[in-house]
Amino acid sequence: MHDVGVHRMGEDPAVSVTDRYGEVHECRGLYAIGGGGFPSYGGYNPNLTLQAVAYFSAEALRRKLGVAPDPELAVTAQR
Repeated sequence: MHDVGVHRMGEDPAVSVTDRYGEVHECRGLYAIGGGGFPSYGGYNPNLTLQAVAYFSAEALRRKLGVAPDPELAVTAQR
């Protein structure tokens, strides 16, 4: 079982807890990554989607901090 809807993502802090990258609106620098960001699942195992969202969030955080992308990770992701 996967928990969903616990910390919904969205751009409007009035109706969501995190932004699209998983950063909590009310506590900048705190990231909530996982299935809780989705309001529901469509009936398939969400693990690959969750991994993709975690990667998306990590890359956004790296850019925000000014850390260069890891070239080894980029090569691995393209395989």
